[in-house]
Amino acid sequence: MPNFSPSLEDLRQRVLSCQRCPLAQSRSQAVFGEGRAPTELMLIGEAPGEVEDQTGRPFVGPAGQLLTKILESAGIPREEVYITNVVKCRPPGNRVPTKEEMAACWEWLAAQIALVNPKIIITLGNTPPIGFWGEARASMSFGAASSPGRAGSRFSPCSTRAIFCVIQARKKGARNT
Repeated sequence: MPNFSPSLEDLRQRVLSCQRCPLAQSRSQAVFGEGRAPTELMLIGEAPGEVEDQTGRPFVGPAGQLLTKILESAGIPREEVYITNVVKCRPPGNRVPTKEEMAACWEWLAAQIALVNPKIIITLGNTPPIGFWGEARASMSFGAASSPGRAGSRFSPCSTRAIFCVIQARKKGARNT
């Protein structure tokens, strides 16, 4: 991994000028990520969509609006979590990022995770688990949380379904107070 300054802002500047893969040629701008750092909860999606490419912000299009509503229903303000994507540039036509594109962004994501230092990582969609574990392991692990240090994994994120566990835990806590 390159020598990064211990700052998300320095990392963001590097991502904004990145030319590691062909996606840099077709993007309006790179979409780095946003939110609280450090934080307990980090959400990692696939790649920016059209609205994200235009604004430079993650999860602000239709899927992001739904995500914000889901978080709010669980009593989790969007500002309290950190949100990013595996791939920092929009693939043409919102297609699924290639393995090569994910690999080109891997160092950026790994550095973000290290700097944000979340207690829980929730992957959103099918692409992030593939980036973490590879295609075969990701399909086997969908819906199951992993233990730290699992052989062959880069990290051990929870699956998308974990967000519902977080929501249920928050709701139970609210009922018991």
